[in-house]
Amino acid sequence: MKLTGKIPVPRDSAMPLRIPIQTVHSNEDGVLCRGNVVTGEIQNGTGVEFEPSNVVGEVDGVNINSLEDGSTISYDNSLNGEPGDVVEFGIDPIFGSKIDEIHPGDVCGRSSNPSEVVNRIHARLIILDHDTVVSSGYTPSLHVHTIQTTCEITALETRYDPETDEILEEDPEFVELGDGVEAVIKPQTPISVEPVIEFPELGIFALRDVGKVVAVGVVTDIENSANSDISDVDTTEEEDDITI
Repeated sequence: MKLTGKIPVPRDSAMPLRIPIQTVHSNEDGVLCRGNVVTGEIQNGTGVEFEPSNVVGEVDGVNINSLEDGSTISYDNSLNGEPGDVVEFGIDPIFGSKIDEIHPGDVCGRSSNPSEVVNRIHARLIILDHDTVVSSGYTPSLHVHTIQTTCEITALETRYDPETDEILEEDPEFVELGDGVEAVIKPQTPISVEPVIEFPELGIFALRDVGKVVAVGVVTDIENSANSDISDVDTTEEEDDITI
């Protein structure tokens, strides 16, 4: 799977619900969460789970702001938020969850199929802008959907030519400007991301350092605390090329 190319971003209401949370506001009625529906549907009464905060709740009203100027279409208890909609929705806690622990950067999914909580990311990167070489132990800032967090590159697995996809070196000691690299990245704290071929908007990221974009990349596999094995994702299909 090349890092460059094109893949249609799935806007499928039949897929599992995924909403990266942009903002969280408290008012006299409780907590309002705002985000873009990537896949799935959300409506009043939907049982949801926010990861990695591990908060479970039930949706209490949906406000849809999907017009280009950001204006509100409507707000009531019969609306469905669908892929492409920017939604604001209230949350009622269930099972003793503390809704004040929901944070921007969480991913909202149905409680029956929540987003993964990830401790390590396997990724393909292209180094775009760095004054020196990049090696294991490097600690840039990871930016993916609505998350910004410090991370560490813990392993460089292969160096490849980003134009031809040819593997140039196994287990390189370092990579530099213009190189493609398959690497393992450990976020400072667990986050929710997904393999890019399953949820492209949750699997495309940038690494930043000292105010500039050092690298762009895609998530190919994930590891979580419940299962240290890499997720079972096939990344060999030629049509699944990615555009950054």
